[in-house]
Amino acid sequence: MVVFALVRHELRDCRIQLVFSAAIMLAFAWLFVWLVSLIKPGLWAAVLEFAPDFFRKLIVVSPAKLLTPTGQISVLYLHIVPLLVCMGWALGRGSQTIAGRISSGHMELLLASPLTRLSLLSIPGLVAAFGAILLGAALWGGTFLGLQTVRFSSPPKAIDFLPGALNLVGLTMCLFGISSLLSSFDQDRWRPIWGTAAIVVFAAILKLIGQLWPQGAWIGNLSFLTAFEPQRLILEPNAVLQVPYVGWEVGLATWFNGVLIALGITCYIIAGVIFYLRDIPVPR
Repeated sequence: MVVFALVRHELRDCRIQLVFSAAIMLAFAWLFVWLVSLIKPGLWAAVLEFAPDFFRKLIVVSPAKLLTPTGQISVLYLHIVPLLVCMGWALGRGSQTIAGRISSGHMELLLASPLTRLSLLSIPGLVAAFGAILLGAALWGGTFLGLQTVRFSSPPKAIDFLPGALNLVGLTMCLFGISSLLSSFDQDRWRPIWGTAAIVVFAAILKLIGQLWPQGAWIGNLSFLTAFEPQRLILEPNAVLQVPYVGWEVGLATWFNGVLIALGITCYIIAGVIFYLRDIPVPR
């Protein structure tokens, strides 16, 4: 009964953020599809034709694929609005897992209950995973509604965008794990948030260097954001990756999502070990 009470408490604590975030994802996806339908294909071709060289290097798929309706709508899954919504969910829940509870004084009460520390950490993780899946589903659902209500000359299939939504879910879980790991060291909620944001910026810089500097392509592999390529997964659903030193071929979607989720789970497990061994300070 105490476990169910904690689950209800976690859901009640994040319900406003989750509902508003899902609504934003759904509405923005529909709006984006509608706006894409208003843009003439020739305009996209002109933008790509006069784009500078460095911009062309950032495009990971064939420019011809970007001129199709599927390619135009696939930009949605790289747009700053969905990324900020998912980052807000991941960093908000991850920072709250340990440091947020300590700073608010709830951790003292929870540790005095018959709950184990494993339960105190696993339940927020399950709620965060549920929220990440819901946000990804909301973004894909908005795309589906847009394709059903907006007219295209050659409308794409909504199922084609599912790999992009899953990749966004994987990134959300990865960021949640990283922020939870930083939260396990701290007792102030804002430091894990800013620390995770700094890690994301650093990872983005590494990925950018790998894309723009031919001799430094290996540097991009040091960034977990290299595994976040929803546009490529949408436009190249059958792409495979040759696993180094082994010779196996793995689907690109399986590899990218596996890397992100594995990193998030690994960080969360380490956070659990630190939380289990740590003395919890009193709130200041």
